[in-house]
Amino acid sequence: MIEQRIIVAQALYACGAALCVFSTAWSLGFIILAQLNYAIGLGPLRRLVP
Repeated sequence: MIEQRIIVAQALYACGAALCVFSTAWSLGFIILAQLNYAIGLGPLRRLVP
């Protein structure tokens, strides 16, 4: 269960890093939102990952 959350988090960070090809601001924004999602525990991803 915890391993699944780690894999999803790493995949989100990888997507955020890939966004830097298009825009650094989009990349940073995505990574910050991913961090907030896991720090606060809110958002649609909470329903996907137990």
